Amino acid sequence: YGFRPTGLWMPECGYTPGLDRILYEEGIRYTFVDEHSILNADPSPKHGIGAPVYSPHGVALFPRDQIISGKIWSSVIGYPGHPDYREFYRDLAYDREWDQIAEFMHPEGLRYDTGLKLHRVTGETDQKDYYVRDWAWQRTSEHAADFAQALGEHLDAHQGQNFPPFLVTAPFDAELFGHWWFEGPDFLGKAMERLEDQGIESISPAIFLERHFQDIDTAHVAMGTWGRKGYAEVWINERNDWMIRHLHQLEKRLAGVVARNRHQDALTVKAKRQLIREYLLAVSSDWPFILDGQTTAQYAANRFREHILRFEETERRLDAEELTVEWLDDRYREYPFLQDSDIEPDVFLTAHDYYVAVKREKSWNTDAILLFVRKYDASDRPASELARRLAAAGENVYVVTEHPEAYRFEEGVHVYGVQVTGLPLVQTYNQLAALNLAFLRQAQALSKIVDFAVIHNFNMETASAAQAIAKMKELPLVSNVYDVESERSPDRSGGLVVALKRLEGDALRQSAVVYLEREESRHGVEQEYHVEKKPLRFEENLEKPYQHVTNPKKNG
Repeated sequence: YGFRPTGLWMPECGYTPGLDRILYEEGIRYTFVDEHSILNADPSPKHGIGAPVYSPHGVALFPRDQIISGKIWSSVIGYPGHPDYREFYRDLAYDREWDQIAEFMHPEGLRYDTGLKLHRVTGETDQKDYYVRDWAWQRTSEHAADFAQALGEHLDAHQGQNFPPFLVTAPFDAELFGHWWFEGPDFLGKAMERLEDQGIESISPAIFLERHFQDIDTAHVAMGTWGRKGYAEVWINERNDWMIRHLHQLEKRLAGVVARNRHQDALTVKAKRQLIREYLLAVSSDWPFILDGQTTAQYAANRFREHILRFEETERRLDAEELTVEWLDDRYREYPFLQDSDIEPDVFLTAHDYYVAVKREKSWNTDAILLFVRKYDASDRPASELARRLAAAGENVYVVTEHPEAYRFEEGVHVYGVQVTGLPLVQTYNQLAALNLAFLRQAQALSKIVDFAVIHNFNMETASAAQAIAKMKELPLVSNVYDVESERSPDRSGGLVVALKRLEGDALRQSAVVYLEREESRHGVEQEYHVEKKPLRFEENLEKPYQHVTNPKKNG
């Protein structure tokens, strides 16, 4: 679609604690859960299902309102099941003699849906009456009015809720409207008109969060789906739970294969793509779903086992250097799922895994320098110049910066990029917190494999992350100052300015050395933040920027 979404729903409205961290790291700021997940949250949200809640990692979770959703979704009372609506399962292909439709069917004699459906639901009978379009059109008007009335009464019953006002979340599969329920788009259009007539506002999750981000509770939301009994019973039960251990083992082995085989010759890359293809075919939820329903159970079990065996055979041949392009092409043709160009093997490999597994030289692990800079390649700041100068002098230099590329090794400098995404128009302080969290997580991952000697922060926007990692690792902190908040916002006051000044002041007072890039910032650093150590001019110390660092490293 050309942009990164800030919200989506998970398959089956599924959620489990910890999933929110992955969503947040991918830039997802909201998702949807079934209402029992919210009602069973700890602590219990004060608004019940009348508002979303924040997860521990800051993702907004919108609860599906089962009462309102049931008006459409329920197989018993839902509108799509009305006798006047078009019958989805009855198709012309199964109503005509073979010689009438043969030229439109599969050459091997298989019938498949044509999309020509001439009957209406009629009732719980195989004897279906013909579809009457005028009747169905009239029925959508009645159902739209009924839906608007039911929603209005539902909202009236909770009109006492404020900050935020009571919200009804009613998500549906897009394919319901027009595909399963032929008249669904007609209903939607008329329902929106009726809601407008009644003064009921339709609102997107993003706009709701923009209005009410301060009015939402934070809670530990319970695991749940909208499947049978509200949990994972369909996909994990006595009929199919034997699959789980195999999938976990496959996942571990796949990560290992990708990490071990970093030499990027075409045959190895093709083999890794085939392994990923077999893994994805094995992990498909179709197989446990079919086993649960006991429809074509033997076929599902056989297919699952087949992809496990195919994975193992491909892995064995790769390790034994017995693979050929022809053999891999044959495997693909048997199950042509995803083209090679659709599969990126390194999705299973982080930059951290890459260096730990293959590339890392012993000398890269000690006495390194960690630079925090928001825009590494900015022409008006000296960060990239310093990093390259230090690397040329033989120093181990690591940079964490805001950039879409996860890693690059550039002129002797290890540059790690982090991305921060969020809702449009979200408050500055929240964006600042997300930025610092992203920098801190990357620094923590690096610190597991690199022994840093000093933390050098080039931006006051990332001062919190730099201060935090320096404190965690008992390392000296060096700060560059281009300007301070009083310079950036000379005419502003209020909570945000006060908070930013506090963050800046804490970091500067904890710094072993403070470098000024502009003399104009000296007054703010010395007088407003009361930095005891005299700030130094950066350009005068560019050749040896850490000669004034007196804080000893924790290991001496």
